[in-house]
Amino acid sequence: IVPGRTPCLRCVFPDIGSEDDLPSMEMVGILGPVPALAASLSANEAIKYLTGAAGSLVHGMLQFDLWKNTFNIIPFRQPSENCTCFPNNRTDL
Repeated sequence: IVPGRTPCLRCVFPDIGSEDDLPSMEMVGILGPVPALAASLSANEAIKYLTGAAGSLVHGMLQFDLWKNTFNIIPFRQPSENCTCFPNNRTDL
């Protein structure tokens, strides 16, 4: 997610609800290597962005399932008309 250029997390998941509506890690668990892979992929995208190699950025959200060894890119949808991530929609500038 690149502020001002791509939809924000709320634009991508408008109906996610509150934290209380989501299952906790104590309930569903997590496969140990998942956080390390997610952090590595995120750091790699940040390095590409910061070094100006933005043309090689993933243009969507990367979804991966390490249990099944699958990777998918979910294309971004258009940002919400009221999204405050875009400067022309902000009231505090």
